[in-house]
Amino acid sequence: MKTHHYTSVPVINTEGKYIGSVSEGDFLWNLLESDPDSFLKQPISSIVRDDYLEACSINTSTEKLFQLLLDQNYVPIVDDRNVFIGIVTRKTILSSLI
Repeated sequence: MKTHHYTSVPVINTEGKYIGSVSEGDFLWNLLESDPDSFLKQPISSIVRDDYLEACSINTSTEKLFQLLLDQNYVPIVDDRNVFIGIVTRKTILSSLI
């Protein structure tokens, strides 16, 4: 995350389904609240917060997408089976309006 300057990243399972997103802070708080040995052995999915970075389906309206981007740096996009397709970033949307 540090190398690419990401503050959060989407988490998908082995089937490609979107589980949620995890931030730098999620890792840091989890590390502070747990034993370092157990921290390294736990799956990333156990750190993901349910209420962080809501995903949109490919059928989501532009208005809803814009509304989410007001509060999020990116919006994860999933298909009808909740399979992760990609992200739409706030920067991409703003750049397209110029």
